[in-house]
Amino acid sequence: MRPFRWGSIAFAVIVAAACRESTGPAATVVPAAVNWIEWAAAVTANQTESLRISGYLQCPYEGVWRAAISGTEVHIAAWGHERNIACLDSGSGSGYDAVLVLPRLTGSPVGTQSYSLWVPVTAATAAFRFDGSTVERMVGTIEVRAVPDTTTDMAGWVLVTEDSLGCWRARPLSAPPSTPLALAAAPDLVPGQWGQWAYLAGHLILGSPASCGDARSISATTLDVVANP
Repeated sequence: MRPFRWGSIAFAVIVAAACRESTGPAATVVPAAVNWIEWAAAVTANQTESLRISGYLQCPYEGVWRAAISGTEVHIAAWGHERNIACLDSGSGSGYDAVLVLPRLTGSPVGTQSYSLWVPVTAATAAFRFDGSTVERMVGTIEVRAVPDTTTDMAGWVLVTEDSLGCWRARPLSAPPSTPLALAAAPDLVPGQWGQWAYLAGHLILGSPASCGDARSISATTLDVVANP
């Protein structure tokens, strides 16, 4: 397995732009991928909300992230320009860990309004090589209702491992590298020597009872393991 190469471009934390911010008249959607995303499960109407995205902009592009609403869908994409630089290969690029401010979401006059969240997710080949290709994926939903829910929903690529005590943990493929989080329920997996790549969706659990001694754990609703050749 070969994970994505960050290349020679230095990593920087950036604040991504909402759709109302202009990126210049020549800006277009550029190749980029979200490897990990976190957001609040429910928000109140017409309030400024944000989410965290982590991944990479494919070389030789630069840009900012923007969110746009289409009906009851929120679509996230990177807008920018191509730079005149040399790239290592099709899987190289610049890493980012960004806070993306969302457009204000409107609610329903009769109850809860739900928005589906769509992002370009890194596509894994059979050998799980990050070759720069992506697929737009619905990673979850954001609800708009009278009372917000600060539960952190999350989705993206993780490396799943089991330790010597039988505790399973998932390390999000984010930049900068994140701390592995315990899985609240043991997955139906056979332990591997180097761990297993998987697409995970779920939410964060805080407090007691602790999972494997950790104060934070993930309740996974989806865990799709990529078969290693």
